[in-house]
Amino acid sequence: MNKSLIASILVLSSSLAIQAAPTGLDKVGQLQPLVQSVGGGFAYVRLENGVQLRANGITKNILFYGPNTVRVNANLGKTYAIHPSIVVVGNPAAVQFSVEESSEALTLISPKLRIVADKKTGAVAFHRADGKLITRERAENSIELKKVMISGAPTYEATQSFTLAPDESLYGLGEYNEPYMDYRGQKVKLVQTNIGIVVPMLVSTKRYGIMWDIYSKSFFTDDASGATFSSESAPAGMDYYFFAGDNLDDVIAAYRLLTGRAPMFPKAAFGLFMSKERYKTQDRVVEVAQNFRKEGFPLDYMVQDWQYWGSDKDGTWSGMIWNKERYPDPAAMTKALHDMHMKLMISIWPSVGNDTELAKELDAKNLRFKPLHWISKKARIYDAFSPEGRAIYFKHIKKGLLDVGVDALWMDGTEVEVGGACHDPVGVEMDIKHLGTNAMGDFTRYLNPYSLMTTKGTYEGQRATSNKRVLTLTRSSWTGQQRYAALPWDGDTTASWSSLHN
Repeated sequence: MNKSLIASILVLSSSLAIQAAPTGLDKVGQLQPLVQSVGGGFAYVRLENGVQLRANGITKNILFYGPNTVRVNANLGKTYAIHPSIVVVGNPAAVQFSVEESSEALTLISPKLRIVADKKTGAVAFHRADGKLITRERAENSIELKKVMISGAPTYEATQSFTLAPDESLYGLGEYNEPYMDYRGQKVKLVQTNIGIVVPMLVSTKRYGIMWDIYSKSFFTDDASGATFSSESAPAGMDYYFFAGDNLDDVIAAYRLLTGRAPMFPKAAFGLFMSKERYKTQDRVVEVAQNFRKEGFPLDYMVQDWQYWGSDKDGTWSGMIWNKERYPDPAAMTKALHDMHMKLMISIWPSVGNDTELAKELDAKNLRFKPLHWISKKARIYDAFSPEGRAIYFKHIKKGLLDVGVDALWMDGTEVEVGGACHDPVGVEMDIKHLGTNAMGDFTRYLNPYSLMTTKGTYEGQRATSNKRVLTLTRSSWTGQQRYAALPWDGDTTASWSSLHN
């Protein structure tokens, strides 16, 4: 036996902080004291919920999060994650499994799955209980990891490739202004834009799903070499979740258990909405609603777009306040709508005007970023990655909007939009990175999930202060956002035949 290899893998295992559970960094690192196998360049130890192995110079963790849900995490012997997953709310599961070892492979056998790891390469293949192949990591060079320094902190560039069946199709990844839905043979840049919603979760017609749990700029590419995810900054290393099922409903159910159930919307949310590029006075809002009722139209929501707070050029931008001349009594306006059995949805932004009480309270805690928002030039983005920032933001939403009767939030610009190039992924990427560092880390690392964090704050705030169901409309999304009752729309699209086609 190679005693140094035994010692090495035990040290790696016991020090692993692989972002396992929402309440702690390493609930899965509880090892059995016995090193189960060592030989050549391969070694493994059995964990409480799976195994950790080392092959081809890479440490890989294969962990059960449910009967049909498996996490695969890999690094070069060390993780640089300092926070748990912001997507996953499920914990590693107590799934019965056994481990079988041959000269070529290590196999985890559970009632639902057989997971086979190649001893030479570490590549993993997923099989159903009867041995039928579901999908597999590419046999050779399936994973690439490179340690890099970004914003003075260590992280990994990570790439993972899979080998697909010729006849399978892939769907998901969010929503893009493209003329296709099947991602076979396509390359997708996973960066949020005004009309590009990123949700890095794929489902296959072979009845499985893969969720990529990395938040930086990423790509998905399917070509002759395989189907590949790659990311610019992955502090925990390569990190994905595999879901299997007898049908796609099973796959989505497993995803939902891992990332959070979608709460029921208010009943009226299943009705009809009236929206336009803003009503300019409260009298006009009520007048339009009255006209719909007079005509017998079954309208459920009136939507008030921007500038009810003031203009787009002053320092009142999205301060959760009302212009006193044009909206002198917002409580009376909402009451008039409620008396007609209608609800009011209102637009808010993560950019906050410099002259508002909300901005002053955020600035006292250093919870706005320095770059100015492109429209008003007098507003800056709040730090939704900070629990205190989210609490302050919601406090003013409640005081200025919800307490006067507003029923639902329309959260605009949640990519997050900073500069004017909001339709261009290159421009959005640069704008977000120029924000610098948030409460959780640098924006290279946390480029994409701003929408998840800001809807988290508004949902939790509403549920903590009201017994009403929540409905939020938002221009962006991320994996797990469904648990915050946040429904994305496809952004500021254009009126054209090609847009309709896409």
